[in-house]
Amino acid sequence: MGSPSTGQTLTQSITSNWTTLHKILERHEELIRKRWLKKNKGQRKKILLKSWPNMAASHRPDAEAYFKEKARRLREKPTIYREAYMWLYINQEDLSEGKLFLLFVNLRGRNPPEVFARSDFEVLCQLFSTSTPFYIRSDDFGRIVKWDEDEDAFELMMAGLAFAPGEGLMALELADRTLQFLVKSCQEILHDKPPETLTGENTPIFPEPPRLMADPEEWPTTASINVEAPYRVPADLDFQRLQAVFSSSRSAAEDHIWDLRENPAYFAETVQQWSEHRYERDQVIRDVVTDAHQTLIQADLLCRQLGILIRLKERYSKDISVQSKLPREYLKVILLFKYMLGELTKRPLRKVQVGLAISLQLRSYYVRSPGSPNIFQHSDTASSAEDRLINLLAILWDEDALFLWGFPELMDDIKRLISVDSRQNERLSPWAANAISELGMLARARHELNMYQPWAAGFEHHFEDYREEFVAHCAEGFAPLTKIADALGHRKFARLGSPVDVSFEYPEGKGRNQQVVDMMREAEGKLDLFWEHVDLKYEKATGKPYLTQFDHTDRIFEGTPIWEEGPNEALQIVSPASSTTPTNLEANIADLSVNGAGSTDRHFDIPPPKVKVKSKGIAQSTTGLNTSTDATQQPGTGIDLQPIFKLGKCAFEVFSSLFYNPDQTDFRGEMPWKEFLYAMESIGFQPEKQYGSAWQFTPTTLDVHQSIQFHEPHPQAKIPFTMARYIGRRLTRNYGWHEGMFELE
Repeated sequence: MGSPSTGQTLTQSITSNWTTLHKILERHEELIRKRWLKKNKGQRKKILLKSWPNMAASHRPDAEAYFKEKARRLREKPTIYREAYMWLYINQEDLSEGKLFLLFVNLRGRNPPEVFARSDFEVLCQLFSTSTPFYIRSDDFGRIVKWDEDEDAFELMMAGLAFAPGEGLMALELADRTLQFLVKSCQEILHDKPPETLTGENTPIFPEPPRLMADPEEWPTTASINVEAPYRVPADLDFQRLQAVFSSSRSAAEDHIWDLRENPAYFAETVQQWSEHRYERDQVIRDVVTDAHQTLIQADLLCRQLGILIRLKERYSKDISVQSKLPREYLKVILLFKYMLGELTKRPLRKVQVGLAISLQLRSYYVRSPGSPNIFQHSDTASSAEDRLINLLAILWDEDALFLWGFPELMDDIKRLISVDSRQNERLSPWAANAISELGMLARARHELNMYQPWAAGFEHHFEDYREEFVAHCAEGFAPLTKIADALGHRKFARLGSPVDVSFEYPEGKGRNQQVVDMMREAEGKLDLFWEHVDLKYEKATGKPYLTQFDHTDRIFEGTPIWEEGPNEALQIVSPASSTTPTNLEANIADLSVNGAGSTDRHFDIPPPKVKVKSKGIAQSTTGLNTSTDATQQPGTGIDLQPIFKLGKCAFEVFSSLFYNPDQTDFRGEMPWKEFLYAMESIGFQPEKQYGSAWQFTPTTLDVHQSIQFHEPHPQAKIPFTMARYIGRRLTRNYGWHEGMFELE
């Protein structure tokens, strides 16, 4: 452990370097921005290397060091890659891209160093152990305090507002080297300026330049947001943003269940995907049903908890300061949310572990555990030694390595790898990409909490005060999760939906005629009988009606109407792909007697254009969109008719493909995913890439409030006909949209 004089020296150096950087920015930040943005990547790297010789070349240099040393060595010997672990966010790859360096300089030079002390330290890999704390409050930054000098010293340390001595010296070293680097970099960019003009009192001071904006040509991604996190001010936790993500997940889970019950093609495709990731066929149908409902319940629980956090954060907004502890009530609810995230991560983590190990693309890298046929282990074979994806996935099976690496950080690295390397992306099946999406969203929430510094450093300490209470609370709150598993978990549904033996067709992509309509109605009837069986089993096990439990009573089943001769009785789909959705179902379901459309009540008329009842205000024109003037509120009705969107040819074709139109004479085949993104953006949604295959669409200029999620087709980013209609159905359910709202300008 360093001496007090070491701490004092570092503190003085930090103060001096920060003052210099701050003065440079006050006088020259606009010029620094202009010059940096004009430089190419090679020129930027020259500046970085001159300011920090031997700077790590790649993103997450600690990851490269980890794989070189392995976790065992890190615990047994001092690392030889100290810089890679301590300053992992200072690397050529990240800082030479876009505006990240400018963001780094701006925030570090405009905010005092104590703001970042705790978050910088927490970014470190857990390599060092640490006993007289260092203060990180603005009036005491870097001062060493003896235990008997301050009766609150221990509590401040445990709350994250002070450091133990070993940690404190490391935090000071982190800040000092970082600020030295930023000062040198600015001096290199302004190399032609006389030294006295960089900080001199005679050089005029200018207002701070406008906030750096993202590239308008690029859609934001969770990965890019997380890459920026170490450079940003940490003490801001956006619960509204998290709630929007989980609210969209909840909506997607509801629609997933609805389509499993309503659409035979969707049901068949889902069963087929699950069958490729389970060995036991009897468990496939059970897993499809239970996982769908557990995903919904999980998202709903997190949304409700986030709603409480949003209200408490607003209530205590004036009391939240990095110089003090969090209000006790607010802290307690944060700790409960953190505990819930940890517990709710176990199910999707287990799902990924089992599913990836069985997937056709990856099964050669895994073996069954001896004596435990349902548990899989990573096989440490020679073929996987240099395989980055397999090495990252292997950490999911190693609790020690996962703790060392960090769960959110691991999911970010997996996402980054499959985003930049198409060959790695193709090794994941659509099922695996969806499963990683679910796990990644939980990891993102945990990451947000981890970055809520300085208080996050004390979460584990404070959690012990509430452990028993939280365990009991979650046992009660998670009861619906276990209820659905207990009710359906041991039932054998294979005889009603196993993907073997019998062809089961639902040709929704074909033009309508008598034969096609009869096939569709027969398939719908069989699916209705399957779900009637599930409903009866659930009610028998729980004593409660299934639909009442899962909030579907306000929806109406849509079905294929009885065939009537009309002008378009032989429509054809224009696509090289198959227009049917075949799967194999066991003979039992094929032999079920179908009377009409089955026992579940379906609505067989083509639905009229839907209207939306506004919760407040009147209909507003969509800013930036060419909408017709007749999309206004009907006087005296309180009913807001949907707007008419005047679209360019590409966007119009996209939305024409999403919604069913009985007068349509042909159908578009596959459409590129990028066209769908542009179309959604053109009507007022902001797309944002999440984890795995998930995309979040947030309304910006639309008169709607709910975000929505869709999954990018995997591995080829092209939307087939059946998926397009699935997207259209979800837009109808969530926003009341229909084909009549979109017109060619």
